[in-house]
Amino acid sequence: MRWIRRVGVFFALALFACFRAIAETDDAHLMCPSGERGCNGLCRTICTQTSDCTGSDRCLRIDDQAVCLPYASCTFLGSDTQCVGEECTYYTRGGQQKTQCTSTPGANPQDITSFSDPTFEPSVSYYLQDGCKGNARYETTPAVGDPACGMTQTVKRCMRSGTTCMLVDGTTKDFVAK
Repeated sequence: MRWIRRVGVFFALALFACFRAIAETDDAHLMCPSGERGCNGLCRTICTQTSDCTGSDRCLRIDDQAVCLPYASCTFLGSDTQCVGEECTYYTRGGQQKTQCTSTPGANPQDITSFSDPTFEPSVSYYLQDGCKGNARYETTPAVGDPACGMTQTVKRCMRSGTTCMLVDGTTKDFVAK
């Protein structure tokens, strides 16, 4: 009877390890041949132009390199059109203070999104992001260029100066969209 229980435990652990291995998509664990690298759990051909790819794959930039992928679009976080003020922190001679940041006129608190944009570069660098929420949504654009994606897009982001939320001009980069 003990050996049946041990076999059952062994089988359960082996099945768990199998499911965990199937769900694993960390590209660092892939052993790709020379000229390929991991992307989304598969080895992909490194390319500099679409003619390096086979079939209907396109050469798409995923970071500092490009790989052949079966996608025809790029995406980026579009512009905010409003700013909703939330609690924000500012500093005075008396120390740290908290207050409600001011929203842009007509801003709707029900229409904010929680997306962040790590590639956003404001036109003026002294703005802060905390205390203000925008309503930007993702936009899709055709994959143009060779390699495609990684292109600069002009957008507006909700940021703050002092305790006032405002729309700030800047740029972001598009990236591969499925």
